[in-house]
Amino acid sequence: MNHLSAYIALCRRAELRETRATTEKHHVFPKFRFGDNGFTVDLTLREHFIAHLLLVKIMEKRYGSKGPYILGALRAVFIMSINGKGKTTSRLYEAFRKKYVDNLRGKAWGGSTEEKSLRMTKNNPMKILATRKRVAATIKNHWANGVYKPFTAERNERVRQSKLGVLNPMYGNKQAADHLNKSNSRCSKCGMVTTKGNWKRWHEEECHVQPKVSL
Repeated sequence: MNHLSAYIALCRRAELRETRATTEKHHVFPKFRFGDNGFTVDLTLREHFIAHLLLVKIMEKRYGSKGPYILGALRAVFIMSINGKGKTTSRLYEAFRKKYVDNLRGKAWGGSTEEKSLRMTKNNPMKILATRKRVAATIKNHWANGVYKPFTAERNERVRQSKLGVLNPMYGNKQAADHLNKSNSRCSKCGMVTTKGNWKRWHEEECHVQPKVSL
């Protein structure tokens, strides 16, 4: 069955006909996909429910069962069921409910709660004793009597030296170097030519070097 063709035919038929049956406004371009819009048709209660069932199938086929819009389509079906606007069987409810819960779980947490908990526990760096000691020492060193001590120039130089040459994980990576250096900019205050990222972070409005003034 071509769900998209069936959906288009349903909406076109409603757009051209007149009916005395109870109808509801239906957004032909669903709001969960296209946002609020004024393109609506009058569908009967049963047609409205079927239209949203078709939208679930359409979104699932086009974007996949975990796609970006399937959750909105499923949510609309459930709202209609709860409000008594449509009649659904227990089998249909079970099928769509499972899809809804599985999709919501995957969207919000990247897996089940158990999987997320295990992943966080396994990858938590604070489980390593050396890491905990290093973090504790850093905090203790920078806070004395409730006053924060800023990093010193010596410390900053040590960090810089620790990332030079072969100590830098990107050392020898030609692709990384080409990417970082392919676009350079000149600071209007100090005149330095540097990469786009450094220029934006450390120059122009953030530049602390005063321009030379000729007398």
